[in-house]
Amino acid sequence: MPNKKTKTVKIRHLECFSAIYGELAQNPEYAGYEIEEAVLQVKSYIPPTVKDVDKAIEKIRLPPVNTSTPYSRAGN
Repeated sequence: MPNKKTKTVKIRHLECFSAIYGELAQNPEYAGYEIEEAVLQVKSYIPPTVKDVDKAIEKIRLPPVNTSTPYSRAGN
């Protein structure tokens, strides 16, 4: 799975900052804190890719075989 790029946005510069600030200020969990700055982290979306479609279909059709146990061998 590829790494996603992450960006950090300081919400002080957003129009909704006052609403978010008010929400946090009313929360009893943050009663003893002074809110100076808040950030929002966003991650880029990377769509999944399938390199070998036939191999992926075979993995879906056939159940996995565990050969480490004696019960998985046919005829024993």
